[in-house]
Amino acid sequence: FGLLSDCGSRLETKNSNGIGNTTSNSTTGVNHLMELLAFSGTPTLSATEFQTTLDSLGGVSFASSSREQFLYCIDVLRPNVEPAMGLLSDVVLQPRLDDVTVEEMKRVVEFQWMDMIPEVVLGEGLQIA
Repeated sequence: FGLLSDCGSRLETKNSNGIGNTTSNSTTGVNHLMELLAFSGTPTLSATEFQTTLDSLGGVSFASSSREQFLYCIDVLRPNVEPAMGLLSDVVLQPRLDDVTVEEMKRVVEFQWMDMIPEVVLGEGLQIA
Protein backbone atom coordinates (compact mmCIF):
# COMPACT_ATOMS: atom_id res chain seq x y z
CA PHE A 1 0.00 0.00 0.00
CA GLY A 2 1.10 3.56 -0.40
CA LEU A 3 0.33 7.21 -0.64
CA LEU A 4 0.29 8.86 -4.05
CA SER A 5 0.33 12.65 -4.18
CA ASP A 6 0.02 15.00 -7.15
CA CYS A 7 3.06 17.05 -6.18
CA GLY A 8 5.65 16.22 -8.80
CA SER A 9 8.63 18.21 -9.98
CA ARG A 10 6.47 20.08 -12.51
CA LEU A 11 5.40 22.27 -9.58
CA GLU A 12 8.98 23.28 -8.74
CA THR A 13 10.01 26.83 -9.51
CA LYS A 14 13.03 27.53 -11.70
CA ASN A 15 14.26 30.81 -10.24
CA SER A 16 17.83 29.60 -9.68
CA ASN A 17 20.30 26.83 -10.41
CA GLY A 18 18.64 24.39 -8.01
CA ILE A 19 19.40 22.87 -4.65
CA GLY A 20 23.03 23.97 -4.52
CA ASN A 21 22.04 27.61 -5.00
CA THR A 22 21.24 29.72 -1.95
CA THR A 23 18.42 31.64 -3.64
CA SER A 24 15.50 31.11 -1.28
CA ASN A 25 12.68 31.41 -3.82
CA SER A 26 13.65 28.39 -5.95
CA THR A 27 12.33 24.89 -5.35
CA THR A 28 14.16 23.16 -8.21
CA GLY A 29 15.20 19.67 -7.08
CA VAL A 30 13.12 19.57 -3.91
CA ASN A 31 10.95 16.72 -5.18
CA HIS A 32 13.98 14.47 -5.69
CA LEU A 33 15.47 15.60 -2.37
CA MET A 34 12.27 14.59 -0.58
CA GLU A 35 12.40 11.21 -2.33
CA LEU A 36 15.84 10.63 -0.81
CA LEU A 37 14.63 11.81 2.62
CA ALA A 38 11.29 9.96 2.47
CA PHE A 39 11.95 7.34 5.15
CA SER A 40 14.48 9.23 7.28
CA GLY A 41 12.46 8.72 10.45
CA THR A 42 9.95 10.55 12.59
CA PRO A 43 10.27 12.69 15.73
CA THR A 44 9.98 9.49 17.81
CA LEU A 45 11.87 7.06 15.51
CA SER A 46 15.28 7.51 13.94
CA ALA A 47 15.81 6.23 10.40
CA THR A 48 17.45 3.10 11.84
CA GLU A 49 14.61 2.51 14.33
CA PHE A 50 12.04 3.05 11.58
CA GLN A 51 13.80 0.50 9.35
CA THR A 52 14.19 -1.98 12.23
CA THR A 53 10.49 -1.70 13.03
CA LEU A 54 9.56 -2.17 9.38
CA ASP A 55 11.93 -5.16 9.14
CA SER A 56 10.26 -6.74 12.18
CA LEU A 57 6.97 -6.53 10.25
CA GLY A 58 8.62 -8.23 7.26
CA GLY A 59 8.24 -5.10 5.19
CA VAL A 60 10.14 -2.95 2.74
CA SER A 61 9.68 0.69 1.81
CA PHE A 62 10.40 2.83 -1.21
CA ALA A 63 9.63 6.27 -2.50
CA SER A 64 9.42 7.44 -6.08
CA SER A 65 9.09 10.89 -7.57
CA SER A 66 8.27 11.98 -11.08
CA ARG A 67 7.22 15.11 -12.93
CA GLU A 68 3.58 14.50 -12.02
CA GLN A 69 3.44 12.59 -8.72
CA PHE A 70 5.19 11.48 -5.56
CA LEU A 71 4.74 7.96 -4.12
CA TYR A 72 5.46 6.63 -0.64
CA CYS A 73 5.05 2.84 -0.53
CA ILE A 74 5.36 0.12 2.09
CA ASP A 75 5.09 -3.56 1.17
CA VAL A 76 4.08 -5.94 3.98
CA LEU A 77 2.09 -9.12 4.38
CA ARG A 78 -1.61 -8.68 5.04
CA PRO A 79 -1.50 -9.39 8.82
CA ASN A 80 0.95 -6.50 9.27
CA VAL A 81 -0.89 -3.85 7.26
CA GLU A 82 -2.32 -1.98 10.27
CA PRO A 83 0.97 -1.36 12.12
CA ALA A 84 2.70 -0.59 8.81
CA MET A 85 0.00 1.99 8.00
CA GLY A 86 0.82 3.65 11.31
CA LEU A 87 4.48 3.81 10.31
CA LEU A 88 3.65 5.24 6.89
CA SER A 89 1.33 7.89 8.32
CA ASP A 90 3.98 8.94 10.86
CA VAL A 91 6.75 9.23 8.28
CA VAL A 92 4.54 11.20 5.86
CA LEU A 93 2.85 13.50 8.37
CA GLN A 94 5.79 13.99 10.76
CA PRO A 95 9.06 13.38 8.89
CA ARG A 96 12.37 13.81 10.68
CA LEU A 97 14.29 16.31 8.60
CA ASP A 98 17.40 17.34 10.52
CA ASP A 99 19.85 19.82 8.99
CA VAL A 100 22.75 17.36 8.75
CA THR A 101 20.77 14.74 6.81
CA VAL A 102 19.25 17.35 4.51
CA GLU A 103 22.69 18.78 3.68
CA GLU A 104 24.05 15.26 3.02
CA MET A 105 21.18 14.51 0.64
CA LYS A 106 21.67 17.85 -1.13
CA ARG A 107 25.22 16.75 -1.90
CA VAL A 108 23.92 13.39 -3.16
CA VAL A 109 21.53 15.19 -5.54
CA GLU A 110 24.36 17.42 -6.78
CA PHE A 111 26.56 14.37 -7.46
CA GLN A 112 23.70 12.59 -9.22
CA TRP A 113 23.20 15.67 -11.41
CA MET A 114 26.92 15.72 -12.31
CA ASP A 115 26.79 12.01 -13.25
CA MET A 116 23.81 12.35 -15.61
CA ILE A 117 24.46 11.57 -19.24
CA PRO A 118 24.06 14.57 -21.61
CA GLU A 119 20.82 13.24 -23.13
CA VAL A 120 19.14 13.17 -19.71
CA VAL A 121 20.43 16.64 -18.84
CA LEU A 122 19.05 17.93 -22.16
CA GLY A 123 15.66 16.34 -21.43
CA GLU A 124 15.59 17.89 -17.95
CA GLY A 125 16.48 21.28 -19.42
CA LEU A 126 13.66 21.04 -21.94
CA GLN A 127 11.18 20.16 -19.18
CA ILE A 128 12.31 23.13 -17.10
CA ALA A 129 11.99 25.49 -20.07
